[in-house]
Order: sequence, then structure tokens, then C-alpha cells
Amino acid sequence: MKLKIVSANAQIRCAHGGTVQVTPSLNTVFQGIVPLCVEDIMGASIVGCTVPQSNSSKPCQKVVSLMTGQGPIWICGQQWLVTDALVKAQGLTDGFPQPATWAVEDAGQELVEIDI
Repeated sequence: MKLKIVSANAQIRCAHGGTVQVTPSLNTVFQGIVPLCVEDIMGASIVGCTVPQSNSSKPCQKVVSLMTGQGPIWICGQQWLVTDALVKAQGLTDGFPQPATWAVEDAGQELVEIDI
């Protein structure tokens, strides 16, 4: 099976259309891409979530977990890569009502894959 590495150019959104803003921790360009590591997504800010702020709801503002998509390999500095896995990488946000989720819509590259 082949898994795509999620790059700094990936499209990552909350379930309500907000954009997850990631900053890659690696300066490494690997076969033309800057890969994302798990720590780049954890705690990342979310802008543009359409859930209104109220007593019973809260827009997604931060990524709080990664449920699927941790790669099977480490890269520079022993950080786990993010892959598109069997399903797109996804996890939870701090939005309410729960579950408020985020997911990788596009890995941001088509060239680099891992055979597992």
C-alpha cells in the first residue's frame, strides 16, 4: 500500500470550512516538498470556521488531536510524518458541540509516497 506524505501545501479544514494554519517545523525539502509532522498540526490555529459563538456553540479555533494519519516513519529529529493513511488524516478541534473535526482534503503533493 502507498501513503502520500502531507506537505506544507496541503489543504486542511475543519468540518465547517475553517482553514487549519500550519507552519512546518522542518526546513528540509524532501524530493521537492516540505513535509508536515504531527507536531505541526497539533495545536494549529483554525480561521474561518462558520460555527457562530453562542452559549451553546463555539467555532473551531485549534486542533486538539490527530485520530488518523500518523505516518509509519520518522524524519529529521525523530518527528512522525503526517500521511493521507487509509482515510484522510483527521482529528478533533476545540469547537463545540462535539465532535468537531478537521481533515486533510488534499495532501498538497502527488510525488512522494511511502510503501508500507
